[in-house]
Amino acid sequence: MLRKQARLGCLCVLVALALPLTANAGFRCQDGNLILEGDSAAALLSKCGKPLYQSNIVNRQGYVIGQRFTYQDRIDNSWIYVVDTVDDKVTKIDARRQ
Repeated sequence: MLRKQARLGCLCVLVALALPLTANAGFRCQDGNLILEGDSAAALLSKCGKPLYQSNIVNRQGYVIGQRFTYQDRIDNSWIYVVDTVDDKVTKIDARRQ
C-alpha cells in the first residue's frame, strides 16, 4: 500500500512539473505558421503579415513599452488573437471568442 502511494506521489509531482511546459500559449497564422511566446516581433510580422489592428502598449507613466497586434483565427474567423510584444519579444498571446 505504501509503495502505491509513493508511486502516485511521484506521478503527481511529474505531472505538476510538466504543466508549465505545456502552458506556453501560441496560435497559428492564416497560412498555418505557429507563433509562440518568446518569438520575436519580426518573426510574428514575417509569419503572420499585417495584423487587423496594431496599437501601443503604454505603462502608467505614459511611456510606450511595447506593441499589441490583433489577428483573426485562420479557420473560421470566430477567434481573435491579441499578441503583446515587449522588447521585440512576444510576451503574451490572448485568444478571445468573437
